[in-house]
Amino acid sequence: MKFNIDEIFYIAEQIERNGALFYSKAAVTFEDQKLKRLLEELAAMELQHEQVFKKLHADIKFHQASVIFDVDENAVAYVQALASDYVFPANHNPTDFIKKDTHPAELLQFAIGLEKDSIVFYYGLKSALVNQADVHQIEAIIKQEFGHINQLSQMASSIHQR
Repeated sequence: MKFNIDEIFYIAEQIERNGALFYSKAAVTFEDQKLKRLLEELAAMELQHEQVFKKLHADIKFHQASVIFDVDENAVAYVQALASDYVFPANHNPTDFIKKDTHPAELLQFAIGLEKDSIVFYYGLKSALVNQADVHQIEAIIKQEFGHINQLSQMASSIHQR
């Protein structure tokens, strides 16, 4: 697969939509109110991230100077590899993981893995940008994704202690 910077931003937007869909579906699957609330909050945050990526994408389309001049296309190739191999594999829908008999701890571990994969992808995306304002927005999303991992880990720990 070969992507340009436009397609990479579409992928970032799709990652966030997939995350929101995943957390929304998970929230209606489980009865534990604390878990439901956390999943609903994460779904809302993923939708906010999608909007940030849409805005960045529109800005970059308008100001192509935001994208690094990469003669060998190394930065874009790096992000392409991350997108195709980790976060956005073909024929994979993260909501397929959620079944009625899925244990909450399993779901939380799976979600942590998705968040980690997203972070790796966003670090790659960050490396393809030169506009510091854009880089700072990506860094803010990365920080929030780390926060998601922390929240999911705390919830998983509390479930194991029950």
